[in-house]
Amino acid sequence: MGEQRFKGRARINGHYVHPFEELCVVGLDSKHRSRAEHIYFDERALLVPDPLQVENVVENGVIVDVLYKPLDCSRDERFPAKWRAMKTVAIIVEGRQRTMWARAATEIRTERGHAEPVVFVPAREIKGSELQIWLRSRSANAVRVAPSPTMLAREMLELRGMGCSDSSIANTYACPTSEVEEYLRLLELSPRVVAGIDGMSITRSAAKLLREMNHAEQDVEIERLEADGIKLTVENVRAAVRSRSKKPASKGGGDESGIKVTLKQIHKMATLAESGEVEIDATAKKVLRILSGKAGPAGVQGMKQLLRAVGIGD
Repeated sequence: MGEQRFKGRARINGHYVHPFEELCVVGLDSKHRSRAEHIYFDERALLVPDPLQVENVVENGVIVDVLYKPLDCSRDERFPAKWRAMKTVAIIVEGRQRTMWARAATEIRTERGHAEPVVFVPAREIKGSELQIWLRSRSANAVRVAPSPTMLAREMLELRGMGCSDSSIANTYACPTSEVEEYLRLLELSPRVVAGIDGMSITRSAAKLLREMNHAEQDVEIERLEADGIKLTVENVRAAVRSRSKKPASKGGGDESGIKVTLKQIHKMATLAESGEVEIDATAKKVLRILSGKAGPAGVQGMKQLLRAVGIGD
């Protein structure tokens, strides 16, 4: 530990620590590359330090405390021998970039011949369970950068892996429980579509419509829309999906709704339902009667209007 020499700074609690020797940034000071490999890994550890922030720290030091969690890393081979040799290591939970700025500033002050080149970092130990600390860190980072839908989906997946129920995840993110599964299904899309969501070039609602296609089809459709200079709105993506899912009407009337089910299959479903061989509720029976042509013209027309309203059919 050291003393901070910048004018006007005094510690109220906590202590100052050496940015290189006493603070460990998982991912930067270790070989971990995902949160699955270490609970306190964060992609921000791999960012290049902002030169303007570094120069500010050169002159003024680090003002805001970083938070760390003491951990035993002796058995984790992804940590270098230096950290494994310590009884406990101060693992950064909040303040990874501030620590990196202090390191870069220390190198600059050394090059410039400062009498006291090291920029010691104000630090405090954080208490709580891994889940409590993870949620606190997530809340702190949420105010710095607006997360993309897929970023939220990855965080929800991590919480599931930590044993959280969908209802508790929904409470954390202030969304309906049913939305948790919808967010997670975004991760099933092709990497190109996920990158588009991350880059805000395609909305979550528009991306959901592409789930009807396989990954190769999703990529082809996105490439075509982008090449044509078409904005990836819900309406444009829906139109693209609809045009790809259309099939020519058969001589027997075909499937005019655009649903990927043959007329023969619909008739068979209706027969099974009406015979009682397959039990379904009354609403489903009505739908099958309409789709199989056993309902009156008004019922068929009403169903077509509903299908168009949700983007199915002409």
